[in-house]
Amino acid sequence: MNVVIALLVGNEAELIEAQIAYHLDLGVVGMVIADLNSLDGTTERLAPYATDPRLVIRRFEEDSLISAQGMRMSEVWAWTLDAARSHFAPDWVVRLDADEFLMPQTPDLAQAFAAHDTHIATRIPRHNAVFEAGPPEVFAGPRSYADLTAQVIVKTPLSSDAARAGAQDACPLILTRIQPKVAVRPDAVGNFTTGGHGAVHANGTALKIPTSRSLAIVHYWFSTLGRFQRKSSFLLEFEERYRRFMPEKAGWKWSHWARVAAEGPAAVVAEFARQFPDPETCAQLRRDGIIGPAAQLWSDPNA
Repeated sequence: MNVVIALLVGNEAELIEAQIAYHLDLGVVGMVIADLNSLDGTTERLAPYATDPRLVIRRFEEDSLISAQGMRMSEVWAWTLDAARSHFAPDWVVRLDADEFLMPQTPDLAQAFAAHDTHIATRIPRHNAVFEAGPPEVFAGPRSYADLTAQVIVKTPLSSDAARAGAQDACPLILTRIQPKVAVRPDAVGNFTTGGHGAVHANGTALKIPTSRSLAIVHYWFSTLGRFQRKSSFLLEFEERYRRFMPEKAGWKWSHWARVAAEGPAAVVAEFARQFPDPETCAQLRRDGIIGPAAQLWSDPNA
């Protein structure tokens, strides 16, 4: 069973090396990496991998991501699939971002995908990582399956929306539900859809995609303050320059953090702090079954 990761990365210097090390250790046959005009050192950290036959890396400059007509991300998604097909001839291609780590139910990746033998695509639920001891000063990401399954995650996420996110007493976004990502049979699928949350058939028709029960994704939405400060700054610039090219409701969480960044550094720090519940709250969340080690995900009937 040949599995390839189609990775989109933009300004994730802290996580990109762990992302590569983890997935190669997990057993993927290769990774196709689209570097989206990173400016934080990600490109430089990718450079040593240029001659590794297990990786196909391409940097996309700003003018190849957007034009006067709008966003050109569908071309990037199509390239990742084309590169995966031509370099690795995979059975499955999993669409991830650099802060997302694929977690099969057991370390046997082939076994996890065998559950989807009759499917041409599957949605993979995402679960946010939680740091019960507070934000780490340095975080380089998991490097092994054991690392990842020990990570505390939101097992039973809560619902939220753009309006509630702006309320002072709103549930912190780290505890909320996020859309799944998708894995596809590359010979049957034409392209991914926005955010990697879906796919279209090779004939152009929409796909009704089942949700996997043997795969999950651990999402490192928040780690260090410095990373969030950089991310919110990039998002503010993105909103100001490119929001007009996007559907109204797309990326509302990005828009939320861009508004926070526009309020100034103190607001950014406060928003970051909200994503790390205090020890008493974390203890209650554990008792309620909302958070817990990722290894417990499949033992939880509500997962």
